Amino acid sequence: MSKPIGKIAAAANQFARLLFRKSLLNVVLGIEDGVESLRHNPLGMFFYNLRACVLAIGAVFLLCLAWSASSEITGAIFILSVAWVATALATGIRHPRFCRSIDYWASKPVHSGLPELFDFYFKLDLGVLAGSVLSG
Repeated sequence: MSKPIGKIAAAANQFARLLFRKSLLNVVLGIEDGVESLRHNPLGMFFYNLRACVLAIGAVFLLCLAWSASSEITGAIFILSVAWVATALATGIRHPRFCRSIDYWASKPVHSGLPELFDFYFKLDLGVLAGSVLSG
């Protein structure tokens, strides 16, 4: 393996490990997001970070798409933007409750699998995706 590829692989490995251990919002932006209790559940932290990454990448994608868009796809961009804003707002509004649920869950002696508190977000994302596809 060449040195540049080895360095890239090592950096990717470090990033993947970070996804399981710490909140990316805290590490990258310095935002205290109140999810420290998820450090005890690597899978939960991974899904939390994955969702944050998808929302961030979605925003960048929509901005790039809107910047270079032709008039034929402005309707689709509008629908996707409304879906993104609805998802981001619902996530932001629900975040304090999510943090309280994490703390309550972490106080229980037995942890198995992914915490149920992620169910809302899976259903929200599925509903927004289905609505976007059906309306587009």
